[in-house]
Amino acid sequence: MTSITIPNSVTYIDDESFYGCTSLKKVTIDVNKDLQIFKKVFKSSGLVELVMSGETLPKSTNDDFADELYNTITLYVPSALYDEYCSTSPWSKFKNIKKIPPVNLLDGESFANEEQYNGQEISYTRTFTNTSWQALYIPFSMSYEDWKDDFEVAYINSIHQYDKDDDGVIDETTMEVVKIKNYWCPVKLKYPNKKLG
Repeated sequence: MTSITIPNSVTYIDDESFYGCTSLKKVTIDVNKDLQIFKKVFKSSGLVELVMSGETLPKSTNDDFADELYNTITLYVPSALYDEYCSTSPWSKFKNIKKIPPVNLLDGESFANEEQYNGQEISYTRTFTNTSWQALYIPFSMSYEDWKDDFEVAYINSIHQYDKDDDGVIDETTMEVVKIKNYWCPVKLKYPNKKLG
């Protein structure tokens, strides 16, 4: 086993869970607010990357990652929580803390998201054509509050939301965007708390 993803449903990682797993190089943890990490979880492992995705830091941690891991592991964290991780022990002991790279979507380019991180920043750059309005389809539910302030050169004309499978959850959101400047300029939308697949 060279990598593992620990889902959001996990609430604790027990002592020495991956102790001595020398082939293990990458661990991704989708953190929930109740997650507790106990002692020496990754001690004597081959861990190189630890990705802490999610919208919060773990509730508590008693973990002693060991000095060699603080110096050798790269810790990836959500952009919105970067400062908090850098100032909260034991995470602040890591010598190499980086933000989870954002996903940048461009018009006309297909994209397959191989790794889905909860809390990853996603931006979409839209090139306006010479028409007076554009439609944007988003393959997950978002509220108006999530995007209303993210437009640089356009405003939202209307929003349509659909529950395609009648399960009470919005599956699709379509919005009409009207441009307010007459030249090419990107429209950037950021979705910090959504998974995109």
